[in-house]
Amino acid sequence: MKVRWYHATIFVLALLLLGAVVLLMSVPVTDRDTLYQVSALDLLANGSYDGIATANDLKAHGDFGLGTFDGLNGELVELDGTIYQVTSDGLVHVVNGTASIPFAEVTYFDVDRNVSLTGRYNYFSLTASLDERLPSLNEFYAIRIHGTFPYLKLRSPPAQQKPYPVLSEALKNQSVFEKHNITGTIVGIYTPAYARGMGSPGYHFHFISDDRQSGGHVVDLLGDDMTVSLDETPRFEMTMAPERVSN
Repeated sequence: MKVRWYHATIFVLALLLLGAVVLLMSVPVTDRDTLYQVSALDLLANGSYDGIATANDLKAHGDFGLGTFDGLNGELVELDGTIYQVTSDGLVHVVNGTASIPFAEVTYFDVDRNVSLTGRYNYFSLTASLDERLPSLNEFYAIRIHGTFPYLKLRSPPAQQKPYPVLSEALKNQSVFEKHNITGTIVGIYTPAYARGMGSPGYHFHFISDDRQSGGHVVDLLGDDMTVSLDETPRFEMTMAPERVSN
């Protein structure tokens, strides 16, 4: 009898182990080193402002990134898994999971290297300095810059009405905000030159203040003694119809 119970116990344990293995195999593995992009920048530039993804879709693929909203209604900033909308009135809103998004670039931010930039930098000297510190200019990177900025020039476009104008026309009516001595985080994506059309070649920066009261697309800046964190994202995925993610 003891032998039978022993064999039965072994059989049950084997079934449980097999079930656990099957369950683990069925759970998708998150690739944290992929830049996940919704749509292509060229489509946005030509007036494709209708949302094709949701905020929940973005959160399923990253906790850090940037983009815009349905109808080009403001700037999108994702930082530490929270998605913010900076509208053309300068206000910052936390968006819900169903917010509709026509274009975005997100990844899971894992620091690969930190760089300390001492002294004062403007936009061009900052990007030139980053060029020297990137391991390669032929890969995508997520870039997080924190500091107190003596000057920031930010922008945010108003919501557009159909028929949508091309982006260059829409941005003629954008709101511009000038900030002084503001502390916060620049959320940046670097796109290599060969990916022109998919993204914006070079550096694309959005900003969110530490108090979450100010933000937008970075047009110009002055920064002192900044801390820069780089995340290499050697893989790239672009989608035009993301799988729906439930709330």
